[in-house]
Amino acid sequence: MSNSRLKILISTISFIFLMVISRLFYLQIVIGSQYRTKALSQTQKLEKINTHRGTIYDNFGFPLVQNQTTYTLSIYKPNLTLPLDQIISKINSVQPDFESKFEQLISKFSQNDKQKWISFPQHFDKHQYDLLSDISGIEFSQDQKRFYPENQLAKNILGLVAQDSDGKTTGYGGLEGYYNKHLEGRPGYAWQVKDAQGKSLISLSNWETNPLDGRNLHTTINRDIQYLIEKILKEGVETYNADSGLITIMQPQTGNIIAMADYTATQSATPSATANTAITSLFEPGSIFKPLVVAMALDKNAISSDYICHLCDRPLTIGQYTIENWNQETHPESPLKDIIKNSDNIGMSLIIRQLGLKSFLQYYSLLGLSNKSGIDLQGESKPISKNIWPEIDLATASFGQGIAINQIQMLTAF
Repeated sequence: MSNSRLKILISTISFIFLMVISRLFYLQIVIGSQYRTKALSQTQKLEKINTHRGTIYDNFGFPLVQNQTTYTLSIYKPNLTLPLDQIISKINSVQPDFESKFEQLISKFSQNDKQKWISFPQHFDKHQYDLLSDISGIEFSQDQKRFYPENQLAKNILGLVAQDSDGKTTGYGGLEGYYNKHLEGRPGYAWQVKDAQGKSLISLSNWETNPLDGRNLHTTINRDIQYLIEKILKEGVETYNADSGLITIMQPQTGNIIAMADYTATQSATPSATANTAITSLFEPGSIFKPLVVAMALDKNAISSDYICHLCDRPLTIGQYTIENWNQETHPESPLKDIIKNSDNIGMSLIIRQLGLKSFLQYYSLLGLSNKSGIDLQGESKPISKNIWPEIDLATASFGQGIAINQIQMLTAF
């Protein structure tokens, strides 16, 4: 071989070698990190590790709502040792509505040979899990759902847990809503290796964020008293054909709520857990407001304990309006105790006149009737207030008309 041909051969081989080295350098050094990231994204996935939501207890430590472990079922075709239709039949024997509920999903999975893996959005309990977990190709992942040991007891106090528009589990209404941030905890995240079908192979110890369980909540609710008043309230509404009824029991020295029941005549077997009318519904308190007005007047020294109503022998005229008692009767020379006993609208109107609008509004605010009570339940309505008070409105307020508050505010005021 001539020297010129040898030089050409060596130059060609050197050029090719340099091209290969350059390409390898480009792939491994220049854009290598991109390929590594892409490869890892196909084999590793950042998995969310759910936390345990806190338990809610009554005042003696009995759980009113807690978590129950459930299982979500998945099928992995490569591991099946039986035909898919037989696997579905076995699942359906444990959960009879399974096949009909997921008929279309199962059909598409059966016909698509490229799809190796499928999960079903259906909860299975521990007994069902035990019956199916040994079947090849069936896999389960653990999940949590809220469990109510006392069934519907105190549901309007507890609230409910559901998924929001983003699929996040969130508390709504009652204690679940008010204390959601404390009860829900914080989920963790960890890297998991996945195969080509997205099946989890091993869990790595490379935690991105450690999970933090939700905090437990200890309430002042007495389970036994709560059961009793719910039973009595339901019987009372049905016996007297009432539209609805409320019962709330408060410890007067502390303001702690011992029990709170809410029942309507049209209430279904599973009432809305957010419809707690003791805090959401405003009402005119009527005659139960009268003792508060008397207490205001006595405290202000607008009247004395031996007060006598000398004008209670006739209706009271205020402008174009006339104040009368509910039965149109009058009670001449009524002492203070008889004004309360007889629920005398005329006597109350005269007492609040002596108290005066300014003092009345001051006491009204001091008793917490101008704003929300601050009870730790989600959904409390704000009372209706007004800026203009004609004389007739002040008079009717003395017997609880023309003002609107919720039951908790009324109870707290007493």
